[in-house]
Parts: sequence; structure tokens; C-alpha cells
Amino acid sequence: MPTFATVEADIRCPSCDSLLPKHSVGFQWGYCFVPLGNSIVMYRVGDPLRWRLDRDGAVPPWSYFWGGTGGNIGDPMYTDLLIREDELFGQRCPNCEHGFVDVGVIIRGGIIQEVRAFPEEVSSCEISLIGREGEITPKPEWDNHPMDIVDEGEYEQLVTHTDLLAK
Repeated sequence: MPTFATVEADIRCPSCDSLLPKHSVGFQWGYCFVPLGNSIVMYRVGDPLRWRLDRDGAVPPWSYFWGGTGGNIGDPMYTDLLIREDELFGQRCPNCEHGFVDVGVIIRGGIIQEVRAFPEEVSSCEISLIGREGEITPKPEWDNHPMDIVDEGEYEQLVTHTDLLAK
């Protein structure tokens, strides 16, 4: 069963700036343990992404942990991303009736910066890199990326990108 991370955020209409009714978005990057359809909030805007360590104290990228306790989806060396989800697909702003296609979780420097609604498809794939000037580079090879299964060790320890840089 797929697992997700969730972020709670105020999502605004790009047309009239009204607050949209959707306040929690599931996405797949970093340590993800929330089952599909669950509303456990892991993050808020401004929080750093967390990654789970294996028994050797390393972050295994693109790996599920043995026993079904979630996994590290993605690679912590990539810190500037647009994670596209279709949770707003076909919905309309209750104030101006503007329609939406995508919602994007914007991550800069390993920190969730924003959750934004888009009136049109932002990228042809789920994960894109964001360049220094804001350019979007789609990474279609990361959609449905193969996942390893690793031993989780004795306990669950989560780290942020900043923690990894300090090692």
C-alpha cells in the first residue's frame, strides 16, 4: 500500500486569493508513513523534511522499511523540488469559480515553503527539480521509481537535511 507525507497549509486561489477549503495535502517525498486516505498531519509550511535512518545510521534513498513502517521516498541530496499532486483536480474556487488542475508542494533547501494551487498542469510528472532561477526540470524517471526494502534497525530515528549536513 502506498504511503504519503501530509502537509497542512492554507491554499489560496491563484485567481482571487480566496482561501480554498482543502487544507491538507498528501505528497511523496522524504519519510512517508501515512496510508492513502488517512489525514495524519506530518508537516506544516516552514517545516524541514524528515528522513528515516536505517540500522547503520544512513538514509537509504528510495527505500521502504521492513515490516511496512513506511519508507524514504526520494533522495535527500535533492532539496529544491516541486511535488505535484492532483488532489484539487476538477475542483473550483467557491468564491470565483476558477478551476484547478494541480496542487504543488514547493520545497526549497529541504524545507516546505508553500503549497500552491495551479489552474493548469505544472509538470508532466509528479516530481520536478526547481533551479536557482525558479526553472522547473521534470524528473519523469522518478515517477514509480523502484524501491528497495531495508532493515529498519532497533528504533525509528528521523533526521532533517540540516542534520545530514552536520554529519
